[in-house]
Amino acid sequence: MYVKKLKIREKDARAVAEIIDYTDDLYGTQGEWVELTPNRAVKHEKICLMAKELYHTPEACNRIMKTHMQGICASIDLRLKFLMPGKCLARKDEICEFVIELN
Repeated sequence: MYVKKLKIREKDARAVAEIIDYTDDLYGTQGEWVELTPNRAVKHEKICLMAKELYHTPEACNRIMKTHMQGICASIDLRLKFLMPGKCLARKDEICEFVIELN
């Protein structure tokens, strides 16, 4: 679905970033990519409506995002590593940081 809708040609970290931006628009999440290469992408989310509901439960946020990433990867037949290395809006940090790396 995403590949066709977004006209994705290359199946790499940038394609995943494009899909994340698309879904972020649907969910009202806002952030910026601070690193974006074919093999690695890092995003800092600044606004997330779900984080307000998940305060003090960043592990729930992590599980939701990992499941979301698994769905995206399955839709474009891509394997990657998804990390949330520490900062999380659900923990009341200033940003939520996540990292995508191709395996």
